[in-house]
Formats: sequence, C-alpha cells, structure tokens
Amino acid sequence: NFQVFKLCKGQITPVPVGPSWTFDLVALLSSQTFSFFVCDCDSCFDDCCTYTVV
Repeated sequence: NFQVFKLCKGQITPVPVGPSWTFDLVALLSSQTFSFFVCDCDSCFDDCCTYTVV
C-alpha cells in the first residue's frame, strides 16, 4: 500500500492527498512500473508544496 502526502509552506505535518492505494506485485522475478496523477484543487498558486509517496 502507498499514499501521497503533501507538505506546504508553514506546515509541520504532511497532509494525506486522497486515499491509500494498493499495488499488487504478482511475481518477484520481474519489475513493474506504474504512474498516477494527483489533482490538488486546494493548493494556492503562490504556495510551494512538496509531495511524497509513503
């Protein structure tokens, strides 16, 4: 499972963006890549946010 968090100007604790997602790896002998898009409607244009995946 993984979740996206954002940390914006002046915040101390990262805030979750959306739900927790699950990525199932079928075989450990191969590599898998995936991509996703996060729409953050609450961000202001003058704020700088850092996004992390945990």
